[in-house]
Amino acid sequence: MRKALFLLVLAGICFNNALAQDIVRFKNGKEIQVKILEMSEETVRYKKMNYLEGPDINAPMSKVVSITYANGETEYFDEAAEAAAAQAPAPVPVAEPAPVPVAEPAPVPVAEPAPVPVAEPAPVPVAEPAPVPVAEPAPVPVAEPAPEPVVAPAPVEQETPVEEPAPVVKKKKKQPVVVVEEESAEEEETPKKKKKLGLLEDPDSRWYQARENAFGIWFEPLGFIFWGPMLGLEYRHETMFFIDAHVRFPQAGYFYDAVAEHPDDLAGLAFGAQFRFLIGTRVGGLYLGGFFDYGFTNALYSKAQKDEEEWKWTTVVAAGEVGLRVRISRHIFMDGGLVLGILSVSEKDWRQSNPEHWEYSSSYNKTDPGFTSIFGMFVLAWGFEF
Repeated sequence: MRKALFLLVLAGICFNNALAQDIVRFKNGKEIQVKILEMSEETVRYKKMNYLEGPDINAPMSKVVSITYANGETEYFDEAAEAAAAQAPAPVPVAEPAPVPVAEPAPVPVAEPAPVPVAEPAPVPVAEPAPVPVAEPAPVPVAEPAPEPVVAPAPVEQETPVEEPAPVVKKKKKQPVVVVEEESAEEEETPKKKKKLGLLEDPDSRWYQARENAFGIWFEPLGFIFWGPMLGLEYRHETMFFIDAHVRFPQAGYFYDAVAEHPDDLAGLAFGAQFRFLIGTRVGGLYLGGFFDYGFTNALYSKAQKDEEEWKWTTVVAAGEVGLRVRISRHIFMDGGLVLGILSVSEKDWRQSNPEHWEYSSSYNKTDPGFTSIFGMFVLAWGFEF
């Protein structure tokens, strides 16, 4: 019998230690049951009792009034609260009655305590962005080359009939001899074949006046629909090779805003380069090349609310491009084509940016893994060479 009572008391002590918890009271009246991990003069780090598998939480000590530890001891961090607790009447000790001998009851089976269910947080549904209709660009009119004028061969003057001189008859004593002189036929002149001229030699080619090396600037407005408009500077080496440097404004592109889940504020820039090889024709040519850039973005969600959050991430784009260049004149050109590749986000740092939030953080100390998205856009750029 005594052995059963001892086991019952020991089980109660273990159960009480398992449920031991600390209580943190804040100045805004909020009281949280926690398990304290670490304390310093500036912050207290803890886990919530109802979510011990969750993340560590840091709270500034300036917002804490008192902490009641698992052993019942209370420590105050606010002088006014400590003075109010000191003025409260002390509990009156009650004399315990003398123990009365009680007959030992029959052994009672001890039921094991039921496990305390820990409520796991419900998954937050993430709304997928609605598909955006992509407007196909209007076909670019390509001016057909003017037909080359056919030079008719010069008319050949007809030969005027030449009267043959009358045969001269030389009288001889025995037999007369007739001598006839014939003129040699003139050789007819054959027309020479016209030499085929190259792009840089043919005056009818628009590359003829733009055959030297040149610099140019261009603007790509379709980025307002896709991943942001671009402004670029170009160096052209004769007619075959181009090197471009560009600036992209991602916050102005609808696709970029949709991938970022439409934040309240979005800002950022991207810098990159392009190279292209051109197969020239009389009015332009087909080009192939590559597209690369690096960018950074800041986004603000739930602006001016208690759960306001600020995110920042970096992006890397690698893509190929194909298109057609049309020369409007010696100085003006137009590019139409397609850029297709991958946009990669290396990491996403975030913080609670509202000072009134109890998880407020003054630095980006929380990082989520990045993501990868298809980067594709139609190009319709206008440029000017000088």
